[in-house]
Amino acid sequence: MLKNKNFLFLLFGQSAANIGDTLYIISVISAIYNLTHSVIASSLVPTVITCAMVIASFMAPLFTNKLKLNHILVSTQLIKAFFLVGLLFYIKNGFVKQNIFGLFVIISIIAFSDGFAQPISQSILPHYAADNDLVKSNSILNTSFQILGIGGWAGGSILLAWLSVPSILVLSLALASLSVILLLQLQSVSIDQQASGNNSIWHNLLRGWRTIDTVPLLKLTAVISILDTFANSVWISSIILVFVQKTLNASQYWWGYINAAYMFGGVLGGILCYRLSQRIAKNPFSVMITGTTIVALVTFIVSINSNMWILLCLSGLVGIFGELKDIPQTSLIQSRTDNKLLPNVFSSLTVLYTGTFSMASVFVSALSEQFGVRFVFVISSFLLVIVSVLLFFNKRLINQN
Repeated sequence: MLKNKNFLFLLFGQSAANIGDTLYIISVISAIYNLTHSVIASSLVPTVITCAMVIASFMAPLFTNKLKLNHILVSTQLIKAFFLVGLLFYIKNGFVKQNIFGLFVIISIIAFSDGFAQPISQSILPHYAADNDLVKSNSILNTSFQILGIGGWAGGSILLAWLSVPSILVLSLALASLSVILLLQLQSVSIDQQASGNNSIWHNLLRGWRTIDTVPLLKLTAVISILDTFANSVWISSIILVFVQKTLNASQYWWGYINAAYMFGGVLGGILCYRLSQRIAKNPFSVMITGTTIVALVTFIVSINSNMWILLCLSGLVGIFGELKDIPQTSLIQSRTDNKLLPNVFSSLTVLYTGTFSMASVFVSALSEQFGVRFVFVISSFLLVIVSVLLFFNKRLINQN
């Protein structure tokens, strides 16, 4: 895969875009907090970004049957770069002090542009990689993005101590521009859906949902993804912070270590999937059920554990074995779904994942306040056991060639 030029342009183009996104989000959160000194106002940034990206993912099918997939990636990056210039101008000239609402409008547009990236990238990958290389390709992408996520947030926080918010935004703009240059090199990929006979707006918007509903493997994937996403919501930073400080009475710095262990575990999981790619391609069921079952067991152990060092190790294990389920699952969708339907399917699944995570985060936070953090980890492990059972009873469907 590392000799495949299209794959490399996609990898490096999206990597540059992701680092730039992290830097601009850090700078915006900092700018809002410095202006308002309000945690609530700052926390609205990821909320606004998530909502805008969900809307974009829902609307993506309206464009995929009319525009080439690589052109959509380039165009949305160009729009993002343009509004990053606007964001830089808005902050540098002090307009944010007069009207903070305008800042949220700009980041909404930027997030809306970014919302096309994930479903389009997942849909375009099978055009550049053979079926037997999909596991390797997804492993490389996931591992790279995990590493960049760790480095981006850590590096961005350090840069914030040395540079001003406008300077960081300039760096983000440069990375967005680099992303455009790299993505322009991609081979053209178009999805001809004219033969479907129905090109109405609602047909295009709902086509992915109908496909998921009628294809057994996709329906199974949607169900287990809802359960899995709900279960994984216990690992959001706010829940871990409460667990560390209030339940285990440990110092706050352990919070950062646990989050880092989880992300590094994800990196190791991606590398492991790469090494096991041939086995995963032949028997995805065994890897998926192993990963899910171990995460369920580890999550339950977390609920009864009181040792910080053990919690650190358990967090890393969740990251590792979580990838052993997620990467084969993505590869299955790509290899078993008609390429013409992939943009619709991945757009619908992205909406499903993001919407479920947003609702689950609120629900889990409420449960933790009412019954304690240990209780939500028990619930999480129970949901993952259900996922394992569903996988077990659908072994033939998953391993079907």
